[in-house]
Amino acid sequence: QIILICFLGYSLMFLVSSGFLALGTVF
Repeated sequence: QIILICFLGYSLMFLVSSGFLALGTVF
């Protein structure tokens, strides 16, 4: 269960960072 939580947190952080990169590229 702990591994699953860490994986979800890592994927969420990756999505947020990629989203900020996309916004930085657009603007």
